Amino acid sequence: MQAALDYYWNVLFYQFNHALYCSSCSLSTPMCHGFWMWSLFIVEAAGLLVFVPILNREYQKYRGRKSYLKWLADYEKVADADVMAKVSWKGHTYVDADLSHEELSAQIRQELATRRDVSA
Repeated sequence: MQAALDYYWNVLFYQFNHALYCSSCSLSTPMCHGFWMWSLFIVEAAGLLVFVPILNREYQKYRGRKSYLKWLADYEKVADADVMAKVSWKGHTYVDADLSHEELSAQIRQELATRRDVSA
């Protein structure tokens, strides 16, 4: 058991010394091309693990804001002035108090029919 652990410990020690040597050498050293290649892969993977969730969150915020602005633009659309005049509340206008019940109900029916025609 101790011999197997010593073997793996020696391999790990060799890899550590190799990394120390290659990190102090230039990039053009032929013996260190593999070290630099794997170092580059590891750095790129770490960068992707950090930046992909950040970019995804920002994209989701952008999409949410874009859909909210679209909803707000649809919500703020207002009808033409003549349509608004027909369907707006006329509670403060003068009502003839001398109308009979039949005339008043006819006027209400006429107003409701006008609103139904405008909304359809």
